[in-house]
Order: sequence, then structure tokens, then C-alpha cells
Amino acid sequence: VVSIMTLLQFLLPLTNSKRLTVGCCSALITTLMLIYLANTIPPLASKMPIIVKFFGQVLLMEMLILIVECVTLRLATSSPSLAPPARLKALLMGPLSVVLMLDHSHSQNGKKSFDNEDCVVHEATTISHNRDWLLVATALDRMAALIFILIFIITLLAYVAPL
Repeated sequence: VVSIMTLLQFLLPLTNSKRLTVGCCSALITTLMLIYLANTIPPLASKMPIIVKFFGQVLLMEMLILIVECVTLRLATSSPSLAPPARLKALLMGPLSVVLMLDHSHSQNGKKSFDNEDCVVHEATTISHNRDWLLVATALDRMAALIFILIFIITLLAYVAPL
């Protein structure tokens, strides 16, 4: 259930700070579960119980996802003056666009017309940079979701298979 809660945070919008709240709650629940297991399972000298290993790995993944969430929230909400690297943008607009289902079809809407042409150019550039960094943040977020699902399934199969 906690892992499903971690997956649900990927469904929230990138700019929503509740994503971090959901991630922190799932990490806290996992930590409390580990503390509970430490107090209820008798210590074994030979090896660690599988359930403790599993929850330990889930906690590690949740912590890494929280770091990724902080980075994506920063990328999605900040207004940078620099554009993302051209190679990164070309990669995200090309082959990874299909795999990660990125929507980069946003048109140049949001431009405001001002009397001064420099303001229009600056505003259009800022909007373009924001949209490009949002694309990078979305790609990073979707890669993290796919990696989480893959690692969770592999971990689950690795611990269930010996049983």
C-alpha cells in the first residue's frame, strides 16, 4: 500500500507541492514500519529477515524519489534565464518523447503584447525557457516513475521467488 502511495505521487501535477507531502508521508510510514519490525521480530544472528530487507530497499527508493521530486519541482516552478542544453532538448523532443509520452506540442501561447519590442522578445524567451525546463522536469519525473516501478517489481520478484 505504501508503494502504491509512492506511485500515486507521480500522478499529481509537477508544480503541486503536495507531491513532496505524499512522498514524505510514504517514507515516514515505511520508517515506522521498519521500527515496528525491529521491535517485533526477534534478532537473528545468521541473517536479516526478508521483510526487513524489502522495507529497507523500499525506504531507500522513496528517499531517492524525494530527491528527484525536489529537483523536478524546482525545474518546473523556477523561471530560468538560460535554456536547457540543446542536446538534452533534442533528445527529449526525439526518441525519448515517444517512450516517455512527453507532450511538447504546446504552441507559443502566453505571449503578451507590449508596446516595447524588447519586452515581447524577453517575455517570449522566458516562456520558451520555462516550457523547455518543464519538459525536462516531466521527462525526469516519468523516468523516475518507470525506474521505481521496474525496481519494485524486480525486488518483489527477488524476495518472493525463494519462497
